[in-house]
Amino acid sequence: MASLGGKVVSNLRDKFRIISKDSVHWFPGHMRKGLRQMQQNLKNVDCVIEVHDARVPISGRCRDFRNTVSGLKPHILVLNKKDLADLTRAEEYRKALAEEGFEHVIFTNFKNQKCQGMQSILPLAIKLIENSPRYNRAESSDFSAMIIGVPNVGKSSLINRLRNKHLHRGNATAVGGVPGITRSVLTKIKISEKPPVFVLDTPGILTPYVRDVFSGLKLALVGCLQDHLVGQEIIADFLLFWLNKQRKFEYVDQLKLSQPNDHILEVLTEIAINLNKTKKIRNFDGQRIVRPDYIFAAEHFIRIFRNGELGPEWSKNGVQFLQLSTTDIFETPCQEKLEKGVNFINKFRVDEKNLGTVYVHCKAGRTRSATLVGCYLMKRHGWTPIEAVEFMRSKRSHILLHTAQWNALKTFHSRIKN
Repeated sequence: MASLGGKVVSNLRDKFRIISKDSVHWFPGHMRKGLRQMQQNLKNVDCVIEVHDARVPISGRCRDFRNTVSGLKPHILVLNKKDLADLTRAEEYRKALAEEGFEHVIFTNFKNQKCQGMQSILPLAIKLIENSPRYNRAESSDFSAMIIGVPNVGKSSLINRLRNKHLHRGNATAVGGVPGITRSVLTKIKISEKPPVFVLDTPGILTPYVRDVFSGLKLALVGCLQDHLVGQEIIADFLLFWLNKQRKFEYVDQLKLSQPNDHILEVLTEIAINLNKTKKIRNFDGQRIVRPDYIFAAEHFIRIFRNGELGPEWSKNGVQFLQLSTTDIFETPCQEKLEKGVNFINKFRVDEKNLGTVYVHCKAGRTRSATLVGCYLMKRHGWTPIEAVEFMRSKRSHILLHTAQWNALKTFHSRIKN
């Protein structure tokens, strides 16, 4: 029996029995090709850096890497997204991984440029390479590392962060908030001058078949699998099961539920009603009826978990969230929502010496978020849309704006001028 502020929930599930193993079978052609390319490039590599999600440090990692890729090469395991993980068990995870033969484990948050873990990766890699036999690469003056891992854990982001820090150059490889952005093993990317260090970016690789259902569900929950392959409602149900089992009932207040609940359809119904999200469908008699939009509600539940909005650590550290529902990238964004976003950003500007940090993120990562930041820059500095976009591109050259976003920037600029 679990309690929350006087509210009681009994008969919480102790097992999850809904999903079939077939739902987490995902080994598309680009993974098979990528694994083959990784094996072919292994002779040109001095060190292997594996990136994984710190929220599931033991589960879901591709066991085939030890047999097919890393082998005898120095191996560093980077557990990224530590800001979203439960680090009270960090030492427990280190011991478990050490028993599997992983001596060098680093917890990181690639979003934080001052993260000590991230800053220690390259020095450790250089040290391990210098102290290990390089076999056929002994005569080579440069060092080479291969970045490996399952999909959507931050492999390309790691390369870009290392390159930004040690070479002070822009991003060299595309990143995104969905699995499968990197589709093949790319050419060598330079990340350091002294000593010269190159890395190979690789596609995310899963095992050909996930035999452990719970490992597959954990991968799906943290975004390493595309949601529709497992099912949004199944992922949401597993999230609900896991939160209740861990006695993490913060979701009740976050989702504005009446009380903790262990029945996913009841939870999704309440979420959909609170968000005023419904769908019209035909019943067995051919009549159109209105029912809650369960898929939207499930996606909302999953999204706030992935964004790190479930848990007391955010409010304790003064972190605030604003979620703006946005239009399709080819539709002109709503001016009222852009104004709301700009005002939210301005809340964190106390004075010129005390500035807060604001992360602006959208699913694609460069279009709708850039529009909001552009509006903020125009209002803050009195810039034109072109000046705002040129400034953003000087910081992030990959920013992409469609006609709809340009129109939104021009309209916003006209509004603040008047």
